[in-house]
Amino acid sequence: MTVTDPELRESMTTVAEYLREDPRTPDVLFEQAGEDPPLVPFSAERYTSTDWAALEVERVFKKQWQMACRENDIPATGDYIEYRIADQTIVLVRLGDGSIRALRNSCLHRGTALIEGAGSNAEFQCTFHGWTWELDGSLKHIPCRWDFPKIEDRSFALPQVKVDTWNGFVFVNFDPQCEPLADFVGPTLARHFTLWPLDRRYKAVHVVKKINCNWKVALEAFMEDYHVFRTHASIVGYAADCNSQYDIFDGRHSRMITAMGVASPHLRDSYTAQDTVDSMIGDLVADVARDANVVVEPPQIPEGSTSRQVLAGFMRDSMGERSGIDFSAAADAEVLDAIQYQMFPNLIPWGGFSFPLVYRYRPAENPDWCYFDVMILAPMPEGVPLPRDAAPIELPSDEPWANCELLGGLGPVYDQDMVNLPKVQRGLHNDSLRELVFSEYQERNIRHFHRRLEEIVGR
Repeated sequence: MTVTDPELRESMTTVAEYLREDPRTPDVLFEQAGEDPPLVPFSAERYTSTDWAALEVERVFKKQWQMACRENDIPATGDYIEYRIADQTIVLVRLGDGSIRALRNSCLHRGTALIEGAGSNAEFQCTFHGWTWELDGSLKHIPCRWDFPKIEDRSFALPQVKVDTWNGFVFVNFDPQCEPLADFVGPTLARHFTLWPLDRRYKAVHVVKKINCNWKVALEAFMEDYHVFRTHASIVGYAADCNSQYDIFDGRHSRMITAMGVASPHLRDSYTAQDTVDSMIGDLVADVARDANVVVEPPQIPEGSTSRQVLAGFMRDSMGERSGIDFSAAADAEVLDAIQYQMFPNLIPWGGFSFPLVYRYRPAENPDWCYFDVMILAPMPEGVPLPRDAAPIELPSDEPWANCELLGGLGPVYDQDMVNLPKVQRGLHNDSLRELVFSEYQERNIRHFHRRLEEIVGR
């Protein structure tokens, strides 16, 4: 029996109360920072309007730092990878001195894209007429050079895009006057991720899929747990959804912490702690053990222990066996809870160790479509060299995430979201729908995101 009484909010155990049960919990998880954005509606046109989408490209994606790739996507001299955002394309390349350069991906003769996807070259040569540039973007060769008497080498270098790195990610910014990346990341996220250094991880899985919704529709589905009870009903036995913690940091980024290993407050007393252990262990077998045929007998909760303690122990053991890393000193929250940071505008790196995930959302060529990237950053023991990152796998738009076996148990969860997102986009086009209303608490971070977006877009 579910609980719908108005006292539910007051009776819920907070994330902070769960965290206090473990003295090892790092201080950063107790931080509850940020503003309370105004409780006002937002225009629906921002999800469907081509004019709004064009403004987003010009004022957001051409002005804000955004993650283009991982450093280990291009580890060796000459390695390159393409980054696309809306109708813009750039190439990121590793130079001989170990630095990374970001160049506009267009031949300066007649505009042909110089590269597509990823690979390794000693130069960039246009497939149309053979114009050639060095890896650093300097002009190398023009066939029939005599026929272009007014071209000077210096003025025909490939235009550069600002590039910098943080935590193993390569960020780019199209604005030559942009703020430093360190200022964009801000002091809070920089401090928090010293606990979970992402530069000591390698990209074990990268799946990208073009989906039929605006990039903000996709992003927002992963910024709140309000939808979990209806959309992801199979996990509410071990995910405390409606009492998740929402924080805003440095006026730009945000965080959502979901306590795992406890039942949703919606279930209240209808679900026992042992039910929670049994349910979560059953779902984790396929994902953690990565073998649906493995039979794991859920442990019984010892007297004096909690479901979170038992499940955290299971996670420490299973993650340690898979990675060769000792997680014995990690707090229960670090090996159990969903700790999601949203870096404005379109990146969600997860904190902790249990869910080594990164999400990225990119606008496509029109506002009804976007690209959703899912990456799994696997940890490596100290002293072990990082392998080359996995190349992106493009999943067809009509193919279920569950078909990608590399995602394990995550695929079916994403498919549950995919049922809703195209329907949201379709409904947003109704001209009777002028404004959207977001909740006071559970959609707080989305309200902050839109307030920040409006400040930049200017509408």
